[in-house]
Amino acid sequence: MDSTNSTNSTISTTPSIPEISSTSTCEAGYYVQADPDVAGIGVILAFLITAFLSFALATLTFLYVDNAVPKEAETPLDRLVVKIARKPFLKEGRLPWTLNRDLMQQVCLMLGDQQLVTGASILIVCFSTHLDITQYHFIIGATLSFASFATFQATAIASGELIRDSELKKAWRFPWFCIIIVMATLSSYVVMDENFLVPGQWGLSTQCVLDHLGTYSPGSVVRLVLWTIVAADGVMSMAKFFWPRLPLVTIYDHFWFAIPALPLQAISLVNMYFLKNGHGKGRRTIGFILQAPLIVSFWIGFALFEVWYSVNFDLFRTYLILVVSTWGVYSLRREVKDSDYLQGEEDSWGFGQILPLLLLALPLFQSIETVFGEKETKPISGPSPDKQANSSSAQPAHHAHGTTQTPLQPSTFLLHHTQTKSSQPDHHLVDPIAPASNAGVYSAPPSLRDQPIRAITRRFTALNAAGDRRGNANAGLSQNPNTTVISRDLHSINVFIRILYQDNLSIKEIEQAMYTDEILSPFNVFILFTLVALYATVTWACFYYDFVI
Repeated sequence: MDSTNSTNSTISTTPSIPEISSTSTCEAGYYVQADPDVAGIGVILAFLITAFLSFALATLTFLYVDNAVPKEAETPLDRLVVKIARKPFLKEGRLPWTLNRDLMQQVCLMLGDQQLVTGASILIVCFSTHLDITQYHFIIGATLSFASFATFQATAIASGELIRDSELKKAWRFPWFCIIIVMATLSSYVVMDENFLVPGQWGLSTQCVLDHLGTYSPGSVVRLVLWTIVAADGVMSMAKFFWPRLPLVTIYDHFWFAIPALPLQAISLVNMYFLKNGHGKGRRTIGFILQAPLIVSFWIGFALFEVWYSVNFDLFRTYLILVVSTWGVYSLRREVKDSDYLQGEEDSWGFGQILPLLLLALPLFQSIETVFGEKETKPISGPSPDKQANSSSAQPAHHAHGTTQTPLQPSTFLLHHTQTKSSQPDHHLVDPIAPASNAGVYSAPPSLRDQPIRAITRRFTALNAAGDRRGNANAGLSQNPNTTVISRDLHSINVFIRILYQDNLSIKEIEQAMYTDEILSPFNVFILFTLVALYATVTWACFYYDFVI
């Protein structure tokens, strides 16, 4: 009996050990057990280094590789941005180096595939272990997966025809991309819940939030709506890039093309009404009052449309998601280290943290081999490839345009200094309006850019029937074959209004009428100002409102 009392007294006086982590219950979860496999320093660094490397390569391909982006996916704004990026490096109107498109696209595709599979795998693991994974580690994994989603989209666009021309390549990549975007959207609904990452409960399992999902603040609702729009646009952008003939893609295009088309159509309606009913002073005043807000709406809508529909906006979105994701991971790790939540070590350089960084050498050296490596060929007969290249470069200039020259070998494509200047102008460098060469470009259906505004917005037949009442001046402008180059006089608002009288103009014709080959022309400055202002506003909003997810 005495021994029993002694044992009980010993047990009662033994100090209690604090609970390290409690992910199986939603009652206590103050401490977070370290999980280096998810939030280890080596794992995160390896992931982010690969993501930024892939993004940098995709941007380099877009800016400095000719015809990297398919013709129908590139806008005049993209060509203007490319021209501005290339201008500091031009020598005699050309770049002093040549980047091989096929090899650069192969590297982009290889790095993008790595991001695609890695990002989807992280989300699959996070959701499959929702009963055990802590909320802290769940948000780390979700944030890294968002970076993967954005990076793959940029590298896929930079891959161009290399991926678009193969149904097999598209068949398995698009489902993986959809998995990422759907699960990333679902995870955003989890991490923005009011019960997620409550101070003092970072160690609770994610299931504790899933059991009571649906409590959101007004700010979280706004961010969820914005993220859902971005996610839906990402899916549709990829679907349009892969399969431009899909009916759903056509509906998507009609929606966005209607943004600049509707104000333009309204202006045309006002013009036709006053042309039909006379030109009194009072009517002109009323017409100006009605047209002024419509013209402003058109300018704003057209500028936003040009930015939103451009490839450089996709690259900016990728860059912003990468920066915000990196900042989000850094902030979370710093906060958990400054507090006493974390039990264990996630910054120790063990085998599991060094190995991911060492494995970066594999894609790195594969990329170097692809870009710089010698192509080992053993021709049965004839001179060596190097001799053929040298002999072709030594041919007289008058033979250069009439014969087929031996292409450069892969070992000589990069930083290959241009020794001769082609007599053919490089429209891609000189004129932002001029499209890229048609050689090797994917054949796509007619774009909505080529269709009249009335076809996009399905105008009433009565409106079209009234077109013959617009006067000889407008009819002459409509029949003028030089309508698309009338932009030289577009600095005058009167000429702009005359163009707005036409109901048979297309978005492409309006673009050709507004963009000029002078970088500092009024409209180019306006569209570039809109571009910078939009990017700066979005960046400020993301960091000011702590839009980590």
